[in-house]
Amino acid sequence: MSAASVPMAGAAGVMLALFPASSGLIVSGLKPQTPATRLNPANVWKAIVDTKATYAFLLQPFIYIFSEDPEKRKILAQLKGVVRCFGGGPLKKAVGDQLALEGANLLSFFGSSEGGLMSKVVIDNRGPDWEFFSFYSLVNPESIPQENSDLSEFTGPFHRPTQTNTVHNNVPAFTTEDLLLPHPEKPGFWKYVCRKDDQVRLYNGMKINTPAFEVILVSDPLIRGAVIFSNSLTIGGIIDPVPEYVAKSDLSFPEEAKKFKSLIW
Repeated sequence: MSAASVPMAGAAGVMLALFPASSGLIVSGLKPQTPATRLNPANVWKAIVDTKATYAFLLQPFIYIFSEDPEKRKILAQLKGVVRCFGGGPLKKAVGDQLALEGANLLSFFGSSEGGLMSKVVIDNRGPDWEFFSFYSLVNPESIPQENSDLSEFTGPFHRPTQTNTVHNNVPAFTTEDLLLPHPEKPGFWKYVCRKDDQVRLYNGMKINTPAFEVILVSDPLIRGAVIFSNSLTIGGIIDPVPEYVAKSDLSFPEEAKKFKSLIW
């Protein structure tokens, strides 16, 4: 498994150390040297090709970059799996759907520092269901349905978490405060949606998922970045246009700002 883009830090770094010891998996990366090699799309891709990797463990930004190249998409489709290291942020559905349509086996995993790796990682190609994962048989989580939502927060004795923060059915447990959506047709399969505290309840009782709004906005080619916020009464946000648009339009003028809004909304 080529893992050149994944740093030896956090949960992903721990996984890189545990996978070889627990399963015999061979992990490849960039050549150790001082100073360390600076990561870029070229050397990360070269590491996959040169080591003849059967799996690629990739930070999400590299997946976006590689997905834009038809030849790279073909090679990703030939791998046994592409493990996404997304750090709590979902891959854009349009990008994942395109890769899955062309044969790539996108692998999602779910875990935490407290509960460890809780989902199966290496499974058969799920095609259009690439966003969904299932839990290990050793893990016995219970879902807590959320008010006015199909999302569920998981709790339970995750094969003894490193720490607990609640008691469920008289058993010490750890609640992840992640919200998951069950598969509409396949029991036991779940899709990560957002953190529980990503949801904002408005004065009328409606809940909004601010990261989802941000993902939709930045998918527009004229937007470089976006931040959505709310005070429970109104929704506000900041939009950062791409430099190319700013260079030719002075958005400090009301008419130019109005024109930009009409293009993106």
